[in-house]
Amino acid sequence: MISVVIPTSAMERREEFFTRCLESLWNQSFQDFEIVVTDNSDDEVIKNICDYYKTNIVYYKNPVKGMAQNTNEAIRRSKGKLIKILYMDDYIAHDYALEKIVKKFAGQWLVTGC
Repeated sequence: MISVVIPTSAMERREEFFTRCLESLWNQSFQDFEIVVTDNSDDEVIKNICDYYKTNIVYYKNPVKGMAQNTNEAIRRSKGKLIKILYMDDYIAHDYALEKIVKKFAGQWLVTGC
């Protein structure tokens, strides 16, 4: 299993970016993944989007501010053998991206871009 960790914050246009990010995951050919969202915004916007989609999303409200701390918390809460960090304003453009990441990983470090 791969963990896709998505640290989120109160950035402008977050609903649009975060929704596009999540939707890019639903189309993946490789489906053995969890989505771990850590949210350090002060409102419920990200939580409401997660509640709407529900599938494969593990949501955590993170009161600790800062992108590095929020990313580290998402990694700590992940359960996958592999971890793909996907920031909320990013998305996976290719439907086979997770499959390719898993195939290329050989138990060593693997740095990817999507």
